[in-house]
Amino acid sequence: MPPAVKTSLPVDLEGGVTLMPVDELVKQSFASLKAGALEIRPGQAKQLASMRRLAPNFINGATLESL
Repeated sequence: MPPAVKTSLPVDLEGGVTLMPVDELVKQSFASLKAGALEIRPGQAKQLASMRRLAPNFINGATLESL
């Protein structure tokens, strides 16, 4: 799940979502690629991946509700 990125598009997000600047997303993505990461998890995606391991049913339900 990619992070919410701060762009010029008007977005009304709820639930304490932090918007990541585009340049920070690109910086983290390329750093992960250079390190040979199999999975790129910028921003809050790192937290989501950790939480998904601890409580998969809860996290999957919470993310599906936000869609």
